[in-house]
Amino acid sequence: MTVSYLIFPALLLASQFGFAWSSDCIRRETATICVTENIRHPGLRYDAPIAMVIPHAAAEVGWRPTQIVLYLQGFRGVCRASDGGVDTQASPEQTLKIFDVIGQFSRAISAASISNTLLVFPVSYGQNENYKKQLIGQFGKFTEWVEKETDAVTGVRWHIAGHSGAGAVISAALSRQANGTEKFDSVILLDATYSMGSHLQEWRTIARNQRNVFIESVYLQGSSTAAGSRTLQAELNALKTGNENTLKHPVSILAAREAHCKIPNRHFETLLVKAFDKTTNF
Repeated sequence: MTVSYLIFPALLLASQFGFAWSSDCIRRETATICVTENIRHPGLRYDAPIAMVIPHAAAEVGWRPTQIVLYLQGFRGVCRASDGGVDTQASPEQTLKIFDVIGQFSRAISAASISNTLLVFPVSYGQNENYKKQLIGQFGKFTEWVEKETDAVTGVRWHIAGHSGAGAVISAALSRQANGTEKFDSVILLDATYSMGSHLQEWRTIARNQRNVFIESVYLQGSSTAAGSRTLQAELNALKTGNENTLKHPVSILAAREAHCKIPNRHFETLLVKAFDKTTNF
């Protein structure tokens, strides 16, 4: 595994994290960010950077993740820098900063009093090329790799969030039973319910395989994601297993007034806090 462009501060010792590549991290105001350029691991390859956002509480002796948030970003170039979005070659940290993911994540875990939580962001270039060609088919191995690298507790719980085109990646990945979908407690869709008719069967499979999953979707009013979110909510909330609703938690949807590229900045924190509350106390 090759790591290149972040320097780990002296006060955060590798032994306190257990990361195999923790010598290349940098401490920011609200969290520490570690980045690897790619994964070259037996049975697992990923040809784009992966960032981990670790709360400062991780500097405490004995800290181990009990929850992991996986954040996926949509097509490169749709949200251009001039619109407050991401240039095609933006670094992982730049991408997370543009959408205020690091700040919102830090505030969410503070509000939920869940310090043993980290966020993972695998970059994908083009139109989700790395997600489609590598992440989906290796999803179970990827989550296992993260758990091993971070020394996560046995039975660590996962949450997944995606913006824009990442919604289709989420449904494709979680609908494959071999991918360990039972680990995932919540799904956050940030204006990401495009072409719902093409993905509805995947979402039905997810609901049947993981009845405890809590699904939230925020959509842009008057857009195709509005229809997609309403269809997802109606279909999954009506789904039955025997005489019971298949999902223990009804699908929650929310209309947004912000532009598509600003929806993550406005809603990720709120939806993540709600996901923590629903699933941690369930």
